Amino acid sequence: MNLALVERLMACLVAVILTTSAHAIPLLRVSNGVFTLTLADGSASDADSRTGALAFGGQFGAIHIGRVTGTSAPILGSPTRQVMQLDLQDLTSGDLGGTLTFEYSITDLGPATDLFPQLQMQVATDGAVEYAVYADPGNTVFGRTMLLGSFNYPTGTFSESAQSLAGITDSSYSLTQVITVHHGAGTHTTSVGASVSGNTNVPTPGMPYLLGAGLLALGWARARRQDDAARNTLRPA
Repeated sequence: MNLALVERLMACLVAVILTTSAHAIPLLRVSNGVFTLTLADGSASDADSRTGALAFGGQFGAIHIGRVTGTSAPILGSPTRQVMQLDLQDLTSGDLGGTLTFEYSITDLGPATDLFPQLQMQVATDGAVEYAVYADPGNTVFGRTMLLGSFNYPTGTFSESAQSLAGITDSSYSLTQVITVHHGAGTHTTSVGASVSGNTNVPTPGMPYLLGAGLLALGWARARRQDDAARNTLRPA
């Protein structure tokens, strides 16, 4: 077998394995009950050019969003620890007030090894804020099958860290953070930082890929020996 051909085949196999184990594209959804905006990482409406982060800012109904940012891998976390963070900066409203709901969701996570992931929140509001985290064993984007934790914050400044109410043991699942901001009549401002983190196993390539890699490695070794033998035969005495 030609050595160059074997090397190209091995490179293709590695690319397939990496693509198979990659996470799905994170999604961010903003809604005021009348209008809904959904953003995907890297889409035209994404204000953050980094892979693993998506952002949006501007007027949304009666509330102006200074900036909302969802951040995850590869910016945060590691191959063995999943971290996702949702930040709301300078949400302001005037006389009318209103309510906005922000959902940040990632699919194709797992397998999980943390029975009780960590939840962290920082809130500053003169309105009211609700925060919840969900896991979905069905691996559905924005899925809310399993409640991991929920918190309500009235007017004030809060900083909190807690373990989730339920454990994740599924081989594949989605995580969704949900923040709802309520502003009554009059001028109001809200900022929120919320994250969820938990340990995961390093994804293992399936047996067909491992078998293919082994066969290609054997082919590469054989081709290398043949190539060396050919060079030795052509070398002048």
